[in-house]
Amino acid sequence: MKQQSRDEIAIVVFDLDGTITRYDTYVRFLLYVISRKPLKLARLPLLSIDVLRHKLGSQTNSWLKKRFLSALLAGHDQQTINGWALSFSQNVISSGLYSDALACVKQH
Repeated sequence: MKQQSRDEIAIVVFDLDGTITRYDTYVRFLLYVISRKPLKLARLPLLSIDVLRHKLGSQTNSWLKKRFLSALLAGHDQQTINGWALSFSQNVISSGLYSDALACVKQH
């Protein structure tokens, strides 16, 4: 690795799921929210049309992810959602990271 001068800026980009983490964090976060609010499961069948639209190619994967997040997080204030995100991320950091990847992140 080249030593940087004071005027150079390094930008390091990491892919999260499957590179740094042992699993897909998006799906796990959805399950985490459902585990805190099991009644949210009732909203999932309503998303079947959205899944079909995605499968038929009329909507992107990002659009579908937003739809799922909106359905599960609707009605909750920012403080609650931030608390879930913090707790979830702490769980990922404590048990869901590849040790080699974590060492690389710490190096940068």
